[in-house]
Amino acid sequence: WEALRRFPEDPQWRTQLATLLGSQPGRAEEAEHLLRDTVALFPHNPAARPQLATLLADQLARPEDAATLLREAIQMLPDDPYNHNQLAILLADRLDDRAGAIQLLQDLQRRQPGNEVTRNMLAHLLAGRAARNPRPTALPSARPVARPPVDPGVDLASGRARRALFRVETAEGPARAAALDEVRRLLAADRGLAYTRYVAQRTGASGAGGRIETEFAFAFDRAAREGSTQAFEVLAASAFGLRPLVARSGLVLLSGGTDFAVPPGANDAEPSSAARRFATLTGEIGAAMRLPNADRALYLRLVADFAAADLSLALAA
Repeated sequence: WEALRRFPEDPQWRTQLATLLGSQPGRAEEAEHLLRDTVALFPHNPAARPQLATLLADQLARPEDAATLLREAIQMLPDDPYNHNQLAILLADRLDDRAGAIQLLQDLQRRQPGNEVTRNMLAHLLAGRAARNPRPTALPSARPVARPPVDPGVDLASGRARRALFRVETAEGPARAAALDEVRRLLAADRGLAYTRYVAQRTGASGAGGRIETEFAFAFDRAAREGSTQAFEVLAASAFGLRPLVARSGLVLLSGGTDFAVPPGANDAEPSSAARRFATLTGEIGAAMRLPNADRALYLRLVADFAAADLSLALAA
């Protein structure tokens, strides 16, 4: 609530607060009111309508209202497969309109033949199966994901850099100048840390000219903010190493999928490898995406943060 009062012009705080409210017993209607206000205040925001639709369908048992919102979202973003797939799930599994769901997915597949999520969902419906497997009400009871050990010094340095970035992007005048000075001090102390370099370049505190060292991180961040499947596809085709898988994870999240490719080297003995960290992150996100009211925008931000912290090399030599 404090963030809403301080930054009323930023819809992100509203959608994140609605996610928290929706996860608490008895507060789903409060989350609904907050999201309806968000839609009214920010009618072109791509995340608010789908999030409200998920809340209405999964927690308030109002799939008809949810379908109306998803149709509005499709009119806004006709090429975004996520809203089409979510509407198809509602039509087939909740509103007894399997034929309508099949028609919707077939139209989308004709325009986007490479969309694997849509193709698999359509195959399920044509085979007489549900569009989506039932969502668990809690995280699976399998063995918890083993987290690789984290260097406390690196973790603290990243936290300092994140706080400094927040101050630079929210302050004005002398306060912003002081925040930039703090970023420069962090860069001098933690130049070897990829995330600190990213923050310095994003804020302009590094003063570096020419090619931006963290070009991939900036490109992923821009694609995540815009919710652009095309941008992620271009990024995946242009990148190298682990970066194509990271870019494709954005496509999985935007299309409503839950299965991420396991990167080569994820099972290597070195516990601090970027591949292993990415596999851990996407494993946990995949499990969370199967829960009701999953906030895909938040998960995109988590992957964008990974791109900034772990993949700080340029897109091309």
